[in-house]
Amino acid sequence: MSPADRELAKANTLATRNPNPLDHDAQVASLLAQGYHVEIQTRELTQLVRGHRVNHLLHFIISTATLGLWLPMWIGLAAIGGEKRKIIAR
Repeated sequence: MSPADRELAKANTLATRNPNPLDHDAQVASLLAQGYHVEIQTRELTQLVRGHRVNHLLHFIISTATLGLWLPMWIGLAAIGGEKRKIIAR
């Protein structure tokens, strides 16, 4: 099982279940208005994502060029930056 599959399986267990499909559509519309975009949509769930992945190669090159002075910035971006995902189940 790949890391992405494990993450999706974990997120599936944390997904909120809505008995009313209109609630699901309203939640998706609200998240779309907040800047999320649909990554995966099936009959059972919708996965939305916002942000961009951290470019680790770029940060490695910058850290090497600055003799490690860029490392705190890279660590901070890796910890709190990147993609944010929301999963909504029907």
